[in-house]
Amino acid sequence: MEQRRARNRQNLGVLGESLAAKFLNSRGLTIVARNVFVDGDELDLIVLDGNERIAVEVKTTSNGDDPMDAIDDMKRHRIRRATSSYGRSINRIDAVGVRLTASGVSIQWVKDVM
Repeated sequence: MEQRRARNRQNLGVLGESLAAKFLNSRGLTIVARNVFVDGDELDLIVLDGNERIAVEVKTTSNGDDPMDAIDDMKRHRIRRATSSYGRSINRIDAVGVRLTASGVSIQWVKDVM
């Protein structure tokens, strides 16, 4: 049962990251990398907005909660640590919240969250 929940959570995350990547791409950003692991921490997306290199944290929910609430202090710390260790400079950190409901998908993009 616990393995099924973990697998469902992972599948939800993969779906959310794919939707976020399509959303950002439709707004003119270029996806450079997905799921970049840096010293044990993960950067969900690395994108280019013109000459700016942006790390994007993606959070997805299907239970009605606000996905942005999942970016707590510990998550912020891990993202900052990963971006500072990333091989190329990151100009900005954004977040994309993906909310899946019975009535559809809503996506919220917050620039410069940290």
